[in-house]
Amino acid sequence: MGTTDGKVGNGGLGTGSLVGIAIGVGAFVLILLVVCVVLYRRQKKQIDEYKQLYFLQQSDYQVLS
Repeated sequence: MGTTDGKVGNGGLGTGSLVGIAIGVGAFVLILLVVCVVLYRRQKKQIDEYKQLYFLQQSDYQVLS
């Protein structure tokens, strides 16, 4: 059975260790998700700005009827 120091008698991980690992993994996934969203939005903004600039330059060369 478990002891008061968080170790299990048979050499496995204790409850506190498992909870700590679960919280750490959850925090890592959350941080990774936030970074991905920020990078996606930044890239989308740059692409939109490039498209706007490109189309403005193309409109300068159009012949008006």
